[in-house]
Parts: sequence; structure tokens; C-alpha cells
Amino acid sequence: MQAYRASILHLLDDPTKTEEAVAFHEDGLLLVEDGHVVACGDYASLHELLGDAPVEDLSGKL
Repeated sequence: MQAYRASILHLLDDPTKTEEAVAFHEDGLLLVEDGHVVACGDYASLHELLGDAPVEDLSGKL
């Protein structure tokens, strides 16, 4: 698994249809396994899923 810690902005739906379509995590964590996103959200909520996975710290980047 690869893990990336950064500010994360992603779309949950068409942003022209609803304001809730945009998600922003200032201190976010993106977990990727076999080329697929397995989790994306706030670092504080997801860090327990890391296990032994190394984290590429991209703090301060979007």
C-alpha cells in the first residue's frame, strides 16, 4: 500500500449540481493499493489504517 499525506481536494459529485460535491481535507491522507484508491479523508480519521505502509509526506501541497 502507498500512502500520501497532503491537502486533498476531490469531487464527490457534479459541483454544478450541489455544494456538497466538493470535499477538502487540509491534513488529508490518500491510501492506494494495487493502483486503486482504498481510502481518502482526514489524516486523523484514517491514520490507523496505515499499518506498516510508508507515508510520502506532501504537507503544504495540494
